Amino acid sequence: MLICDLIKNQDTYPAELGHTVLQTVCAMVERNIGAVPVVHNGKLVGIFSERDLMRRVVAESRDPRSTCLAEVMTDDPLTIARTTTSKPAWLSCAATVSVICPSATRGTWWAWFRCATSCCTT
Repeated sequence: MLICDLIKNQDTYPAELGHTVLQTVCAMVERNIGAVPVVHNGKLVGIFSERDLMRRVVAESRDPRSTCLAEVMTDDPLTIARTTTSKPAWLSCAATVSVICPSATRGTWWAWFRCATSCCTT
């Protein structure tokens, strides 16, 4: 099965790099989604998730009205092609897929990984 088949019905919201945390979180709540791609000039530059919100905004007592996504997002998420199968080699290693979502860039998907081995970094 292809990744695009697994998540074809997911709603996404591409947040702009300059958006505030509050703008983005309101859009996430409205759409019932837990993470969004962050784009700048049409290019994927990061991901902002509920975990980023909790760890980098709430726990650090930042003001979501004035905190820019660029300050608290996770930079440079791994991207994969739409035609990637659901069990490629890098998914079989010790990685834990936290998020896989359609990106704002046509034809690609992004994923955010935590991995204990180097096999997932290439």
